[in-house]
Amino acid sequence: MKKLLLTVLTLAVMCTAQTAMGQEMIFADNELSLSQIEKQWHNAHIYAIQEPEHATIDQFVLAFSQAYPNYLCNRVVAKMLGVGQDGYIGDYVLDKKNGFFHAEGLAELTESIEMCYWRCADGGVIVAVALHGDEYVYDESVPIEEQTCDDRTTQCLNDLMFYRINPDELLMRPITPNAMCGKSFNFEKYEIKLPRDGRDIVLNPIEDNTPCYTLKWNGKGFDVVKK
Repeated sequence: MKKLLLTVLTLAVMCTAQTAMGQEMIFADNELSLSQIEKQWHNAHIYAIQEPEHATIDQFVLAFSQAYPNYLCNRVVAKMLGVGQDGYIGDYVLDKKNGFFHAEGLAELTESIEMCYWRCADGGVIVAVALHGDEYVYDESVPIEEQTCDDRTTQCLNDLMFYRINPDELLMRPITPNAMCGKSFNFEKYEIKLPRDGRDIVLNPIEDNTPCYTLKWNGKGFDVVKK
């Protein structure tokens, strides 16, 4: 039954695209932008593939990509399934042993996604998703048909979200960083480094005069340590 559910979810992800002949794919035009994802993910549950006891990082990546089929996520799934997407993806790490994932796109405005997870004493799992990237913002006073490159600026959209999967559930419930560590952050000012080795999250400042923080895992959430 679990293998069937994995197959169905994987096919659902791939249905966001049309398979072309050969080993390339033509994706639909309704891929979500980073800003659209970040407007939705604070209140939207995600259906997981596997109970937390047996779940692995690739299954969390597939579940997130099915919920938010954007440019990078669609191509990550294609790569995971062996459909050639090397021309669209730069850095790519799928470390099942350490429960870590990283992928970086090769679009005009680079975006990346990182994911990792922690197991809790009660049998649940906490999953972290870090998004990095920029998007163009156009001058709304200029009609769309008249807009040029001179009418746009870039907006940083770095952000972090957590999900909890309770024991014996197939639901990833969103939890804000504030709820996980008791402090709010403007993540646009930070490079968010999820742990591949170790258990702590590091927030490296992008701007001067911004402090560096470590979010130290305490078994059920995070303690904030200012460096």
